[in-house]
Amino acid sequence: MKKWPSATVTTEFLSTTDPLTLLVKAYEEVAQSQEVEWVLLSSMGTILKQFNALFSPAVYGHKDLLTFVKAYPDRFETRRHPRDAQRGDVARREK
Repeated sequence: MKKWPSATVTTEFLSTTDPLTLLVKAYEEVAQSQEVEWVLLSSMGTILKQFNALFSPAVYGHKDLLTFVKAYPDRFETRRHPRDAQRGDVARREK
């Protein structure tokens, strides 16, 4: 499992941060470390778990990470991974 060294967000950050900021931070961690625009949804999930091992989209009212990300269509675009339909990719829309 890949570990991103800059994923050092405290529990306080999670409890005081709105959901969109949390998703943007996770996306940026992955995109910067891998130097890509489209990141694997699972990689964002890994970062969110590194922020807080107890992270769950259900806390924010979503059944899974994909529906959590899709709740912000003006900020994120999603697609099926081109080589594996079971995997999802995420890109950030510029505001």
